[in-house]
Amino acid sequence: MADPSRLISSDPITIESRVEAEQLAHDGDGTTESPYVIRNLSIDGATTTANFAFRWNDPEADYSIRLENIRLRGSAVSQIYVATATSLVVSHAEITGAGETGTGARIARGQVSFERTEFSGLEDDGIQTVGSDGPIELTVADCRFSDAHGPWGSGTKGIQGQSTADLVRIRVVSSEFDSPSLGFGLRTWRNAAYEVTNTLFRCELGIRGGTETVEHLVVTRCVFETTRSAIWGEHFVDWEVGYSEFRDNAAGVRLVRFDDCGAGRAHHNKFTKTTGEGPGNECLESFDSRDVVFDYNWVTTCTEDAFEHVRPRGHCVVSRSVGDDVALQIVDFFGNDPENGGEISHIYGNCGDVGVLVTDVDNISVHDIHTDNSAGRWSNVTLEQRHTEPGTHPAGCTVRSPLPTPEQSAEGGPFGVQGIVGPGNTAEWWEDGALQEFSS
Repeated sequence: MADPSRLISSDPITIESRVEAEQLAHDGDGTTESPYVIRNLSIDGATTTANFAFRWNDPEADYSIRLENIRLRGSAVSQIYVATATSLVVSHAEITGAGETGTGARIARGQVSFERTEFSGLEDDGIQTVGSDGPIELTVADCRFSDAHGPWGSGTKGIQGQSTADLVRIRVVSSEFDSPSLGFGLRTWRNAAYEVTNTLFRCELGIRGGTETVEHLVVTRCVFETTRSAIWGEHFVDWEVGYSEFRDNAAGVRLVRFDDCGAGRAHHNKFTKTTGEGPGNECLESFDSRDVVFDYNWVTTCTEDAFEHVRPRGHCVVSRSVGDDVALQIVDFFGNDPENGGEISHIYGNCGDVGVLVTDVDNISVHDIHTDNSAGRWSNVTLEQRHTEPGTHPAGCTVRSPLPTPEQSAEGGPFGVQGIVGPGNTAEWWEDGALQEFSS
C-alpha cells in the first residue's frame, strides 16, 4: 500500500508517447527489465476536470511503465486507464473513489499488474477489463479491496472481466476482497482464462459468471466467507474449483452453485453451513449442467443437502466425498432430462434423511456407499419416482455393494424404492450375510 509520508501532489497524468513517459520518469529506460518508474505521487482527480487520474493511451507503445507508491483518487470516470501494447506495473498504490463515480482502473489493452495495492470506497468497480482492442493480461497480486477509505457503491465488483477482446487472461493471487458487493465478476466471449488462488473473499458474493460463456476458470486454495453464494457459476466451461474452504453464509443461500455449466470439477474442498433450512441451503449444487464432477469434498455440517445435481446431463458425478452432520441427503440427483447419466460412489457420512437419493433421474450407477441415515427416513440408498409419470423414471440405474448395513440405515434398510419406478433398474447388496437383489 502507499506510504503517505513520501507523497507529493500532482496534476492528473496523460501519457501518449515515449517522450511524455520519459519526462515523467524518475529512472528506468522503458524496457521490460527496466521500465520507466514514476513514483511518490498523489493525484486527486476531484480537484480538476480530468476524467482520469492516470491515463496511458498509446496502443502501439514499445516501452513499459511502473508506478510506485502512488495515490489516485476522485476522478469521475476512472483513476487509471490503460491501452498499451506493452506492460504497466502498479505497486504499493492506494486507489480510492473519494465519493465520485469512477472505477479504480479500466484496462483496454496491455499487460497490467497490480501489486500490494488497495482499492477502496469506489462508486463503480475496482478493476474492469473493457472494450474489444485486446489482448489483455491482468495480474492482481497481494492486493486488497476494502472499505478502509469509504464504502463502495451498490452492486460494485472488485474485478469485472467484461472485455470482448479475442484474448483475455486474468490472474488473482494472494489478495483479499472485503467490501464490494461482488468480488470477481466474469463475462467473456472467447479465448479467455481466469485463475484465482490463495485469495480471501469476505464480500457479499465471491465469484459469479454472467450471461455469456466463461471458459477456463481455475479457483484454488481460496477461503470464502461471503454473505451470499461464494461461487455462482453460470455457463462455465472447462473449469476447476479445488483445495478451497467455503464457510457459512446467509440462510436461504447455497454455498456454491453451478447453472448450465459444461465440463468441470469441484474437488478437495471443505464446506460448512449452519444457517437456514430447506431447499436453497445446499452446500454444493449444479443445475442443468453437463459432465460436472464433485469429488474428494468434505461437508462438515449442512442444513440441507450436501451434494446435489439437479437435471444432470451427460455424465455428472459425486464420488469419494464425505457429508458429516447433514440435515437431509448427503447426495441427491434430482429431476429428469433426456440425457441423464452419472455416478455416485465412495460416499461417507451421516444425515437426517437419506444417504443417497436418486429422484426421477435415469442411468445412474451407485456403489461403495458407507453412509449412516439411521436417524432419517426411507432406505439409506433410495430410488424415488416423484414428479414424472409412474413407471417412467428413474430407469436404467444400477446399485451395487458395498452398501450400508441395516444398523446404519433407517427403517427402509440399505436399499429401497419409493413410488413406481421405471424399467431397467437393478440392485445387488449384502444384508445379514445374504445377497439381496432387486430389478424393475
